Parts: sequence; structure tokens; C-alpha cells
Amino acid sequence: MDTPHQPSELSSVAENYLLCLYLLSEEGVETTFKELSNRLRSLPEGERLGTSTSSVAGMLRRMAKERLVNVTASKEVVLTDSGAHFAQDMVRRHRIAEKMVVDLLGVELHRAHIEAHRLEHAISPELLENIVQKLGNPDKCPFGGPIPGSGHAQDTRIKIPLAKAEINRKYFIDRIPEEDTTLLQYLVEKEILPDNVIAVSEKAAYRGIIVIRGPSEISVPLGVEVANRILVTADAPNE
Repeated sequence: MDTPHQPSELSSVAENYLLCLYLLSEEGVETTFKELSNRLRSLPEGERLGTSTSSVAGMLRRMAKERLVNVTASKEVVLTDSGAHFAQDMVRRHRIAEKMVVDLLGVELHRAHIEAHRLEHAISPELLENIVQKLGNPDKCPFGGPIPGSGHAQDTRIKIPLAKAEINRKYFIDRIPEEDTTLLQYLVEKEILPDNVIAVSEKAAYRGIIVIRGPSEISVPLGVEVANRILVTADAPNE
């Protein structure tokens, strides 16, 4: 079994790689070189160091030497036990930071992802646990992403992409994408947020959109690509 490195040995660039690899795996996306590069380029502007093709290749070689990742023959990037340990820690810090800036500091939801990226690298384990206590040990970030290490029972509700939802059936939003600030502003404005109730009123595959009714009963058009990244469930929260 791998011996985990101390977190202080990891650069912020390596931490971003671990975060992105964890999120891709969590979403069921194959962790290829291409997908990792695309996800890295979706980071906030100040976090995009090391995202060129040559930089990604070089960083993965270094991370492989540090036993954080393995690169398979099919060019899939796989976290080792050690890499998974620190990736989970990174995601925990990121999602706790998102929750903190929204709930404790009043940051607008569409800015939370960006501000969390600025904070996550500097939060010590001791400070993190103080923040967790202040927040009441949350199990999810403001966008619905589960917080690793929270100790809460796993949410066993069945979730599906919004694009696969049945027409005119009530669903609860479980999770929304958080990387695109412009998209987030739109979702916030239309109240397409975790735990809110929505229903699909139209699927126009030929136009590449679906139309949903949000909490205010207004029609909200969404691209199918976006709808595939919004998770919904037919079961109410905490049931």
C-alpha cells in the first residue's frame, strides 16, 4: 500500500490535478489525458497554471514518480491509494470552503466556486475542522456535491441526469454544475438549485434543448449538455 505524502509536499498545481481527477471519476467521466486537460482549463483563471499540453504531461510524470497517479496503456490517469487519499482531502477542503463563503461570509452563490479555489490550498487541517464545526458538519456543498469525510450516512436516493427525466413528473434537484460562472448566474436567477422542485415540460431534441418549469412556474430552457450535468431525484431530501 502507498505511504501518503504529507500535504505540505504537494504544490497547488498538483492539488488541482488531484481535485480534477477526483471530480471526473465522481461524475463517471473517463479520466483520460484529454478529459483531464479540459477540466483543468475550466478552473478559475488564477488556477490555470500547468494546463498546457506539455505542462500536463510533465506534471503527470512527476505525480507518477511521487506515486500519486498511474497512467495506463490506454492513457487513462488513475489515482493510486496515496493519490486518492489526498484527492479526497482536496475535495473536502474545496467543498467546505464553498459552504463557508456562502453560509458564513454571504458570498453570492455563483462566486463560491471561484473563492473556494483561492482558499482551499491554504486551509490547514486544524482550521478546516474549526470551520466544519461552525457550519454544523455539513454533508454537501451549496451545489449538492457530497463532502468526503463528513461521516453522514450515504445518500441512497437514485439520481439521474435531468436530460433523462420524464416529462411532467416532479423531481428534486440534487446537484448542479459549478465550474461555469455565467451558467451558475443563470441557474441561480432561474432558481435551478439543489433541493428545489422542477418538472420537464418539453424535450426538443432536434433543437438540442429541454424546457423545465422551475419553482416559480416559469419556463426555463436548458441545453441538453447542461441538462446532462444536473442531477435530479424523484425522492424528497432526507426521506
